[in-house]
Amino acid sequence: MSAVVMRIEIHVAWWLFPYLNTVRALCFLLGVEPNMARVDYWVRKGLTFKPAAI
Repeated sequence: MSAVVMRIEIHVAWWLFPYLNTVRALCFLLGVEPNMARVDYWVRKGLTFKPAAI
Protein backbone atom coordinates (compact mmCIF):
# COMPACT_ATOMS: atom_id res chain seq x y z
CA MET A 1 0.00 0.00 0.00
CA SER A 2 1.37 3.41 -0.91
CA ALA A 3 1.06 6.54 1.16
CA VAL A 4 -0.27 9.81 -0.18
CA VAL A 5 1.59 12.91 0.92
CA MET A 6 -0.35 16.15 0.95
CA ARG A 7 0.54 19.62 2.16
CA ILE A 8 -2.15 22.04 3.32
CA GLU A 9 -1.61 25.73 4.02
CA ILE A 10 -3.73 27.20 6.79
CA HIS A 11 -4.28 30.96 6.92
CA VAL A 12 -5.56 32.48 10.16
CA ALA A 13 -7.33 35.84 9.89
CA TRP A 14 -5.73 38.61 11.95
CA TRP A 15 -8.88 39.09 14.03
CA LEU A 16 -9.44 35.45 15.05
CA PHE A 17 -7.20 35.28 18.12
CA PRO A 18 -8.37 38.64 19.55
CA TYR A 19 -11.97 37.48 19.02
CA LEU A 20 -11.38 34.18 20.83
CA ASN A 21 -9.55 35.90 23.70
CA THR A 22 -12.37 38.45 24.06
CA VAL A 23 -15.02 35.71 24.13
CA ARG A 24 -12.99 33.83 26.73
CA ALA A 25 -12.50 36.91 28.92
CA LEU A 26 -16.16 37.93 28.78
CA CYS A 27 -17.33 34.41 29.58
CA PHE A 28 -14.95 34.30 32.55
CA LEU A 29 -16.01 37.74 33.84
CA LEU A 30 -19.73 37.17 33.38
CA GLY A 31 -19.70 33.50 34.42
CA VAL A 32 -21.51 32.28 31.31
CA GLU A 33 -20.85 29.69 28.62
CA PRO A 34 -20.19 30.85 25.05
CA ASN A 35 -22.63 30.11 22.26
CA MET A 36 -20.51 27.44 20.59
CA ALA A 37 -22.51 27.52 17.36
CA ARG A 38 -21.68 31.21 16.97
CA VAL A 39 -18.02 30.71 17.93
CA ASP A 40 -17.80 27.83 15.44
CA TYR A 41 -19.28 30.07 12.72
CA TRP A 42 -16.64 32.77 13.26
CA VAL A 43 -13.76 30.29 13.57
CA ARG A 44 -14.77 28.76 10.23
CA LYS A 45 -14.83 32.25 8.68
CA GLY A 46 -11.40 33.04 10.17
CA LEU A 47 -9.61 29.94 8.89
CA THR A 48 -8.88 29.23 5.25
CA PHE A 49 -7.32 26.03 3.94
CA LYS A 50 -5.74 25.44 0.58
CA PRO A 51 -3.62 22.64 -0.88
CA ALA A 52 -0.03 23.56 -1.54
CA ALA A 53 2.58 22.18 -3.88
CA ILE A 54 5.06 19.74 -2.38
